[in-house]
Amino acid sequence: MKTYTCKHCSKQFEFESVKKAGGFMSAHQRMCELNPKRDYYIQQIKDSRLKGSVIAHKNAHDRVEATRKIRTFVCENPKCHKEFTKNLTDTEFKNYQSKKTFLL
Repeated sequence: MKTYTCKHCSKQFEFESVKKAGGFMSAHQRMCELNPKRDYYIQQIKDSRLKGSVIAHKNAHDRVEATRKIRTFVCENPKCHKEFTKNLTDTEFKNYQSKKTFLL
């Protein structure tokens, strides 16, 4: 076992694996209560989380919108048989088909 000491609070930690020690110690030292840059690191984490969420949402939206196209439907009612179109994504199209009775 090897002992590591935090450079901010002088707290000691023992680890069997150098790999685990490195990851834990860097995380502890960044978030250590006595680290003068702690608030900066916390703000960076909050900013990156928000930015990542916005980007992920936009990418998902773009992927869904890429499947949007005009779909043609014909009413199955023997008295109707009207044809109409809707602008739907693949998912909307599947949902629409399962709830309505239309011919394509």
